[in-house]
Amino acid sequence: MSLATRLPPELWCAIWELLPYEDCVSLSHVCRYWRDIAIHCPRLWTHLEFCSFVHGETCECVLCGTQEFDDSGDPLGPFVRTATTPPGSTNMRLILALAARSGALPLHLSVHTEPVRTDLTLLEDFGARLVTTGASDRLVLLHVAFEDLSTLRCLLGGLKRLPALTTLVTEQLYDDDDDIIIDAQSWYDSDEIDMPLLESLILIGVGWPVQDRGSTVAFPSLRSLACSFWDAEDVEVALNVCPALDELHVLDPFLPQRPIEYTWRLEGNTLSKLERIPFVRVSGIAYRSEEWAIDNFSGPSRPEFYLRYRGYDAPSDYALDIWLDLQDVELVGLTWTHPTEDYVALTVESSNGVRRTLIQ
Repeated sequence: MSLATRLPPELWCAIWELLPYEDCVSLSHVCRYWRDIAIHCPRLWTHLEFCSFVHGETCECVLCGTQEFDDSGDPLGPFVRTATTPPGSTNMRLILALAARSGALPLHLSVHTEPVRTDLTLLEDFGARLVTTGASDRLVLLHVAFEDLSTLRCLLGGLKRLPALTTLVTEQLYDDDDDIIIDAQSWYDSDEIDMPLLESLILIGVGWPVQDRGSTVAFPSLRSLACSFWDAEDVEVALNVCPALDELHVLDPFLPQRPIEYTWRLEGNTLSKLERIPFVRVSGIAYRSEEWAIDNFSGPSRPEFYLRYRGYDAPSDYALDIWLDLQDVELVGLTWTHPTEDYVALTVESSNGVRRTLIQ
């Protein structure tokens, strides 16, 4: 480290930002110079990565207990809990300490939880402690990756109010061979949730349950929403609580383990509200969901509409008919991105700026 004193702190900070998070913490423990940089440069601790692998009280995995099964796989008796303390670990204490080192700077927080039945009390406690330390007031981006569908709801139950949050991203983690469980409850805890500056919301594995119909929660500043809709009422709920949307990204909720019906269609007032959104994209389209996507979300007067197909599914004649609504077509474009992303995009644009794109 003889060169350390010859280089400006800005350069060491730039190197720090390229390192894995675990290495940043380790370096500050073993190197005096790095430790000095870590203590006196709050910007280094503005991107925090919380994780919890602590099993919950309802977890019935082999680490938590035992259960006997017959030859057909049916349980022979009740689950017997053998673990005296919940298995797993968390870095909660570390993250709370590092959050204080960031001073008054805006915070980006990533949350990763496993297993499928995680310790939800710990998550709510973590959220409450962020509030106590004042860190929650500085959160501008929150990314939550989880297996337990109650993770986000319990975390927000502890946080309650996020006055500076502009971006919220959720991601449900699961193995392809696992049964996918769809959360039937709201992704936020109660009407006490307040995110007055939220602009971008991405919900992967989380939807807008119809139970929220009577909720008073609103996101008046939300401009971009990406999520799945399980029925027409879900769409109505989302449009009611997000009145200022400029962009809607609909994720096709097709799941091999949970086939859904694509027979529902939007009507009347819901279509009118949807028509006000200038840019709509529908991703993950398959042959059986194509008509559902076009009938519900294309909108003849919408400036931009994208359809992105899944795997090797290709547009049918029904999809090509959406171009018949365009008047005075002046641009037809074909884009092939292979080998970078390996997809083909066909775009048609009219003289008044209305654009339709099919991506396969």
